[in-house]
Amino acid sequence: MRTRLLQGLSLFSTGLLAGAFGYGAANLVPTFNAVPLEMRLDFHP
Repeated sequence: MRTRLLQGLSLFSTGLLAGAFGYGAANLVPTFNAVPLEMRLDFHP
């Protein structure tokens, strides 16, 4: 019973991590690429 609970918890946490990376790839990367390079570099010292 304890092994099954740990396996379920590890599968759930792996799914959350994969979902976070999937969200970043699907939404944040295209938005980041849409901003011109000069504007991005203005915010970095």
